[in-house]
Amino acid sequence: MKVSMTVNGTAYEHDVEPRTLLVQHLRE
Repeated sequence: MKVSMTVNGTAYEHDVEPRTLLVQHLRE
């Protein structure tokens, strides 16, 4: 699953496991 987000004007895009919680991904 692809996750895209913008934080403080910087765009990020990552591939994550579908079972990964968003909070777990943000901690990495």
